[in-house]
Amino acid sequence: MSDHCREFRSRIADFVTGVLSEQEQQELQEHLRTCLPCRDHMQALKQEDDSLAAHFAGIDEDMAQRQERALQMIECFHANERTNPASIWRKTMRSRYSKLATAAAILVLASVSVVILDKSTSSAYALDQTVQALQSVRHVHLIERDDTGVIRSERWIEIG
Repeated sequence: MSDHCREFRSRIADFVTGVLSEQEQQELQEHLRTCLPCRDHMQALKQEDDSLAAHFAGIDEDMAQRQERALQMIECFHANERTNPASIWRKTMRSRYSKLATAAAILVLASVSVVILDKSTSSAYALDQTVQALQSVRHVHLIERDDTGVIRSERWIEIG
């Protein structure tokens, strides 16, 4: 390959992409008429350029759909973030006063629960009442029902 060919080979890529001036294009065309290796080089570059253009055209076709899907996913993520109870709780608990108010509410709830539960009947006391009531009972009425509620059998049992 001559120095003259090396000079034209650098111009061939510019020719394929369409950035050569009119005069440079004419000079290159004259050289290509007489130089088979440079013509082959230009043909290979054109095929590569066409292949890349076709490849990127396919990518560009789907690009609008991909961008739309990406935007929808981002919007969905932000919508979930706004309604996510954990993120709302974190935002609320950033303030010192929010933390103090939450602690106070928990203490009040615990105090009220202790007062209410302290007044309720304990299960041991309820069991003791049941045993005492059964000591005064002379008969027990047993009714057996199926899944639909229909009585299958009925019995009276005499105690003691």
